[in-house]
Amino acid sequence: TLWVYSWPGKRPGSKVWNGLHYTTREAPFTTSHLSDVDCTVDFKLHTDRDDCVSVIATKPLTDDEEWIEMKRGELIVFDQGRPNFSPKSLFELELLGHGLNSTVLERPALEEDMRLFNLDPSVFRGACI
Repeated sequence: TLWVYSWPGKRPGSKVWNGLHYTTREAPFTTSHLSDVDCTVDFKLHTDRDDCVSVIATKPLTDDEEWIEMKRGELIVFDQGRPNFSPKSLFELELLGHGLNSTVLERPALEEDMRLFNLDPSVFRGACI
């Protein structure tokens, strides 16, 4: 699990603070051409069909795939290669044990947090919350 937070600093030409970009690749994997050198990488040679990979960089590294620029103050949690934004997907990660684990803070009452974000706790029955 990787937590990515877009803050602070300002890069010339960027509309956001630090200009973090990401792209997510999953099957079927294809080739991708690097922006700064004439080189193409065939991801089929380096991945399995069940893989999902996200790459996070300060600028897009390839010129033939979609890169998403993070907004100022945006927090994205990448788990098993996939970006997670919504409260529902973040609760699911927490229930899997992939969220925040703290030995200092008490574990939150997830049902109370779910109500705060208008999530139906019955959707998560059997998840031991």
